[in-house]
Amino acid sequence: MRVLGYLTYAYLIVVEVILGLAFILRLLGANPTSDFVTWIYRSADRAMNPFRGIFEPIQLGTSRQAVPAVFDTSFLFAMLIYGIVAIVIHMGLTWLGGQMHRLDANRVRQERLDAYSDAAESYRSERPDVMSQRPDVMSQPADDPNPTTPYQR
Repeated sequence: MRVLGYLTYAYLIVVEVILGLAFILRLLGANPTSDFVTWIYRSADRAMNPFRGIFEPIQLGTSRQAVPAVFDTSFLFAMLIYGIVAIVIHMGLTWLGGQMHRLDANRVRQERLDAYSDAAESYRSERPDVMSQRPDVMSQPADDPNPTTPYQR
Protein backbone atom coordinates (compact mmCIF):
# COMPACT_ATOMS: atom_id res chain seq x y z
CA MET A 1 0.00 0.00 0.00
CA ARG A 2 2.82 2.37 0.75
CA VAL A 3 4.23 1.88 -2.73
CA LEU A 4 0.90 2.91 -4.27
CA GLY A 5 0.83 5.96 -2.01
CA TYR A 6 4.35 6.92 -3.01
CA LEU A 7 3.55 6.44 -6.70
CA THR A 8 0.46 8.62 -6.33
CA TYR A 9 2.43 11.40 -4.71
CA ALA A 10 5.28 11.08 -7.22
CA TYR A 11 2.81 11.45 -10.09
CA LEU A 12 1.16 14.39 -8.33
CA ILE A 13 4.48 16.15 -7.83
CA VAL A 14 5.45 15.72 -11.49
CA VAL A 15 2.06 16.95 -12.71
CA GLU A 16 2.01 19.88 -10.27
CA VAL A 17 5.53 20.98 -11.27
CA ILE A 18 4.74 20.79 -14.98
CA LEU A 19 1.45 22.66 -14.55
CA GLY A 20 3.12 25.26 -12.33
CA LEU A 21 5.92 25.81 -14.85
CA ALA A 22 3.43 26.08 -17.71
CA PHE A 23 1.39 28.61 -15.73
CA ILE A 24 4.45 30.72 -14.98
CA LEU A 25 5.77 30.50 -18.55
CA ARG A 26 2.39 31.58 -19.97
CA LEU A 27 2.11 34.34 -17.37
CA LEU A 28 5.53 35.71 -18.29
CA GLY A 29 4.97 35.31 -22.05
CA ALA A 30 7.77 32.81 -22.68
CA ASN A 31 8.83 32.13 -26.26
CA PRO A 32 6.86 29.02 -27.36
CA THR A 33 9.49 28.10 -29.99
CA SER A 34 12.04 27.30 -27.28
CA ASP A 35 12.55 23.55 -26.84
CA PHE A 36 12.04 23.60 -23.07
CA VAL A 37 8.91 25.75 -23.28
CA THR A 38 7.53 23.54 -26.07
CA TRP A 39 8.15 20.43 -23.97
CA ILE A 40 6.50 21.97 -20.89
CA TYR A 41 3.46 23.11 -22.88
CA ARG A 42 3.13 19.71 -24.57
CA SER A 43 3.40 17.91 -21.21
CA ALA A 44 0.93 20.30 -19.60
CA ASP A 45 -1.54 19.77 -22.45
CA ARG A 46 -1.88 16.11 -21.48
CA ALA A 47 -2.71 17.02 -17.90
CA MET A 48 -4.91 19.96 -18.91
CA ASN A 49 -7.22 18.08 -21.30
CA PRO A 50 -10.05 17.64 -18.75
CA PHE A 51 -9.86 21.32 -17.74
CA ARG A 52 -9.78 23.06 -21.13
CA GLY A 53 -12.33 25.82 -21.54
CA ILE A 54 -13.50 25.95 -17.92
CA PHE A 55 -12.20 29.50 -17.44
CA GLU A 56 -11.43 32.17 -19.99
CA PRO A 57 -7.71 33.09 -20.02
CA ILE A 58 -6.96 36.73 -19.20
CA GLN A 59 -4.63 38.55 -21.64
CA LEU A 60 -2.14 40.71 -19.71
CA GLY A 61 -0.19 42.12 -22.63
CA THR A 62 2.71 40.98 -24.79
CA SER A 63 6.34 40.26 -24.14
CA ARG A 64 9.27 41.69 -26.10
CA GLN A 65 8.96 38.86 -28.64
CA ALA A 66 5.28 39.70 -29.28
CA VAL A 67 4.17 36.63 -27.31
CA PRO A 68 1.03 37.26 -25.27
CA ALA A 69 1.34 37.05 -21.49
CA VAL A 70 -1.69 35.13 -20.25
CA PHE A 71 -3.13 34.61 -16.78
CA ASP A 72 -4.72 31.18 -17.29
CA THR A 73 -6.77 30.24 -14.22
CA SER A 74 -7.47 26.82 -15.73
CA PHE A 75 -3.91 25.83 -14.80
CA LEU A 76 -4.48 26.85 -11.18
CA PHE A 77 -7.81 25.02 -11.10
CA ALA A 78 -6.20 21.89 -12.56
CA MET A 79 -3.43 22.03 -9.94
CA LEU A 80 -6.04 22.30 -7.19
CA ILE A 81 -8.13 19.41 -8.52
CA TYR A 82 -5.10 17.14 -9.01
CA GLY A 83 -4.06 17.89 -5.43
CA ILE A 84 -7.51 17.05 -4.08
CA VAL A 85 -7.67 13.83 -6.10
CA ALA A 86 -4.25 12.78 -4.78
CA ILE A 87 -5.35 13.44 -1.19
CA VAL A 88 -8.54 11.42 -1.70
CA ILE A 89 -6.55 8.55 -3.24
CA HIS A 90 -4.11 8.67 -0.32
CA MET A 91 -6.98 8.59 2.19
CA GLY A 92 -8.53 5.62 0.37
CA LEU A 93 -5.24 3.74 0.33
CA THR A 94 -4.70 4.48 4.03
CA TRP A 95 -8.19 3.21 4.87
CA LEU A 96 -7.71 0.10 2.73
CA GLY A 97 -4.32 -0.58 4.33
CA GLY A 98 -5.87 -0.27 7.79
CA GLN A 99 -8.63 -2.70 6.86
CA MET A 100 -6.10 -5.19 5.50
CA HIS A 101 -4.00 -4.84 8.66
CA ARG A 102 -7.05 -5.47 10.89
CA LEU A 103 -8.05 -8.53 8.86
CA ASP A 104 -4.51 -9.88 9.07
CA ALA A 105 -4.35 -9.25 12.84
CA ASN A 106 -7.70 -11.03 13.32
CA ARG A 107 -6.49 -13.97 11.24
CA VAL A 108 -3.29 -14.26 13.29
CA ARG A 109 -5.25 -14.00 16.54
CA GLN A 110 -7.65 -16.74 15.39
CA GLU A 111 -4.75 -18.99 14.34
CA ARG A 112 -3.21 -18.59 17.80
CA LEU A 113 -6.51 -19.37 19.51
CA ASP A 114 -6.92 -22.46 17.33
CA ALA A 115 -3.37 -23.57 18.14
CA TYR A 116 -3.99 -23.12 21.89
CA SER A 117 -7.28 -24.99 21.61
CA ASP A 118 -5.62 -27.85 19.72
CA ALA A 119 -2.81 -28.02 22.28
CA ALA A 120 -5.27 -28.14 25.18
CA GLU A 121 -7.32 -30.82 23.44
CA SER A 122 -4.26 -32.99 22.82
CA TYR A 123 -3.23 -32.58 26.48
CA ARG A 124 -6.69 -33.73 27.61
CA SER A 125 -6.50 -36.78 25.37
CA GLU A 126 -3.02 -37.67 26.63
CA ARG A 127 -3.91 -37.29 30.35
CA PRO A 128 -7.56 -38.27 30.76
CA ASP A 129 -7.05 -39.25 34.42
CA VAL A 130 -5.91 -35.74 35.39
CA MET A 131 -8.12 -33.70 33.09
CA SER A 132 -11.31 -35.62 33.82
CA GLN A 133 -11.27 -34.80 37.52
CA ARG A 134 -12.81 -31.55 38.49
CA PRO A 135 -11.04 -29.60 41.26
CA ASP A 136 -14.23 -29.12 43.26
CA VAL A 137 -14.98 -32.87 43.26
CA MET A 138 -11.46 -34.08 44.04
CA SER A 139 -11.21 -35.78 47.41
CA GLN A 140 -9.09 -34.25 50.15
CA PRO A 141 -6.43 -36.43 51.79
CA ALA A 142 -7.55 -37.80 55.13
CA ASP A 143 -5.86 -36.65 58.34
CA ASP A 144 -3.35 -39.13 59.73
CA PRO A 145 -4.81 -40.62 62.95
CA ASN A 146 -1.32 -41.19 64.41
CA PRO A 147 0.76 -38.00 64.01
CA THR A 148 4.50 -38.51 64.08
CA THR A 149 5.41 -35.01 65.18
CA PRO A 150 3.94 -32.91 67.96
CA TYR A 151 3.09 -30.16 65.52
CA GLN A 152 0.66 -32.29 63.54
CA ARG A 153 -2.85 -32.60 64.88
